Amino acid sequence: MKVSISKTTSTNSTTHLNKVYCLIGPSGAGKSSIAREIGLPEVISYRTRQKLRPGEVNGVDGHFISREEFLEMKKQNLWITETEYAGDYYGITQGELLELENSPMIYVIDWPGLELFREGIEKIEGYSRDQIVSIFIHTPRKDLESRMIRQGRNKEEIRARLDRADRDYAASSKCDYVVVNENGDIKNAVCEILKIILSDMCLKKEISC
Repeated sequence: MKVSISKTTSTNSTTHLNKVYCLIGPSGAGKSSIAREIGLPEVISYRTRQKLRPGEVNGVDGHFISREEFLEMKKQNLWITETEYAGDYYGITQGELLELENSPMIYVIDWPGLELFREGIEKIEGYSRDQIVSIFIHTPRKDLESRMIRQGRNKEEIRARLDRADRDYAASSKCDYVVVNENGDIKNAVCEILKIILSDMCLKKEISC
């Protein structure tokens, strides 16, 4: 199995704040599985997709609400960031980031959503876009298709998501890091991401790792 990691950009992050590690990549890249394995508190977004996939749990894999509820929360100006993907709405409120006061967090998000998140986090007093670290999970197209089949997606949805994957790959050069995850085994990818997080934690505490 080949797993590699590369740093694509330099950042001038404030070191005293906990960070949100945003996992970005095409559908089927293993982002959610990697996030769970890392074990940090996750930013759980609200979403309007009503039908849960096999194994999904409301409140763990997302807060599943109706479109009407989502739009009502928008009227109340509760979203710090929101986006639309594949016909469904996604968003987070300030409440989803409370754990950031105590610990780094993981957030599975797409590139357009990340750009909105960078703007949205600065709506919260004391928070900064410097707290956001973007990690692109690069998975070969053949692996994406295999994972989507295992997830129970239909042929039309798989085709649409593979078409979108080509655009998603283009975002990799804009991310802080790229981690390659292939052949269906996420262990090494998880280890490489933990190294990134540990390095940041050492920097925060000003110790040598």
